[in-house]
Amino acid sequence: MESIISYKKIGRLALPIILSQSVVLLNGLINLAFIGPLGTDAIAAVAMANAVCATTFNFLEGFRVGTTVLIAKASADHDLNKGTGILTAGLFLAAIIGILLYALAPEISRVVYDSIDNDAIRRHGADYLRIMLRTVPLTLGLYVFVGLFRGLRDATTPLYGILAVCLIDTLLSYLLVYGKAGLPCLGVTGAALATMTANFAGLAIVICLATTRTHTRQYVRWNPQFFAHIREYSVLAADIGLNTGSTLLALLIFVGIIKDLGPAALAVH
Repeated sequence: MESIISYKKIGRLALPIILSQSVVLLNGLINLAFIGPLGTDAIAAVAMANAVCATTFNFLEGFRVGTTVLIAKASADHDLNKGTGILTAGLFLAAIIGILLYALAPEISRVVYDSIDNDAIRRHGADYLRIMLRTVPLTLGLYVFVGLFRGLRDATTPLYGILAVCLIDTLLSYLLVYGKAGLPCLGVTGAALATMTANFAGLAIVICLATTRTHTRQYVRWNPQFFAHIREYSVLAADIGLNTGSTLLALLIFVGIIKDLGPAALAVH
């Protein structure tokens, strides 16, 4: 057993995962850092949106963990056909859920900000949350490909894509929020657009890595028999998502309670 499990092997898998798991929260913190100078109302608007986004993405964590588990099982069984079917099923379901949330984003944003009696917060937050929710298709695609790598015991390679997301988000947020380098000054909306662009770049990088690395590229192909794996994937992803998502419901409820205390309370939170 000692020859199979070691602190070094655990660390090699765990540390990159710990870093990449925090990317959604890091995006929110990056946006808040640049939005801070725009005032209390802007910070309050983004705080509300970040609570909604963090909870939503935690419920969707089943795509990443579910892909990891099922790919690991297929790899252990030396069943490449099942592995390609799992990846195809994951991307198919990610597209369905992503498109659904993309379409519902304006309505969700409207409901969230109609619940607060502050025109300035609504003005800052409505477009921000709508754009952030429309990054869901990109983020889910990223989750599935990251799960592919992790299922094949490689947690380090997809970290390159995650780090790219943070770096690009930081740079573009600065440029778009304040209107630097000849770009328009978009304020809060600029931070959301920066995050969407960064997630697109991160997904492109991870797909490129998946199609060029020897241990993953054999799994990246269309499997027309993927429907046979839809039920197994859906049940596991839903079970994981309900468990992880529930942990952040308290945060969302807390934000819903303190929003009536005014912008200052949300900004301090």
